[in-house]
Amino acid sequence: QCDKWGDFKMYVAPFEENKPIYYEFTECPTAEFAKKHNLLEVMPALCNPDYEGMELIGARLVRTTTCSNGCKCD
Repeated sequence: QCDKWGDFKMYVAPFEENKPIYYEFTECPTAEFAKKHNLLEVMPALCNPDYEGMELIGARLVRTTTCSNGCKCD
């Protein structure tokens, strides 16, 4: 049963010189689990560290929605 849980699915925009990298997750097993078990209030604690992770590698994360509060995580 464990191998049936789910996978992240994502779209990655084609690379363009001197343009930011753009990708979005369209399926997130963590968000699906939180929705199913009425645990959406914990999702910010799981998603927000992405900002610090990007900062550590010298990048900036711009996110307008997540899979837990919208239809994608961009």
